[in-house]
Amino acid sequence: MSLRNRWYLVAFDLDRDDWRTFRVDRIDGPGPTGARSVPRDAPDAAALVAEGVAVRAYDTQARVRFPVPPAVVADEIAPTIAVIEPGPPDATSTVVVMGGDADWIARYLAGLPFPFEVLDSDDVRREVALLAHRLLGNPPPP
Repeated sequence: MSLRNRWYLVAFDLDRDDWRTFRVDRIDGPGPTGARSVPRDAPDAAALVAEGVAVRAYDTQARVRFPVPPAVVADEIAPTIAVIEPGPPDATSTVVVMGGDADWIARYLAGLPFPFEVLDSDDVRREVALLAHRLLGNPPPP
């Protein structure tokens, strides 16, 4: 799969007993291991790569709720920025998981055209509060 001019390989990692993504340009000296291939149900490769790029690559991860349906969120937020959590087909709100520096996440959320609630990540909540105070010209909270 290709994303942002990089190629990714999705493969089952025997050491971790799980599916993983590998950047092809970081693979060095592939060679035979002697391990036999076992058929497995493959995951959605595009979704796995998008999640790795949007969430797993970062130490800080935030869960955020938007009071709009998933289709509206998907029109505004690319899958390489955040992963939409599954919900009912008639959902009127959407929860996403995104990764990045807390200040970057706060600034990104502030630029969206709808309100939001940070469910997880005290660091991101703190950065959102600091940004809001700065934008309103108020002193930061203690």
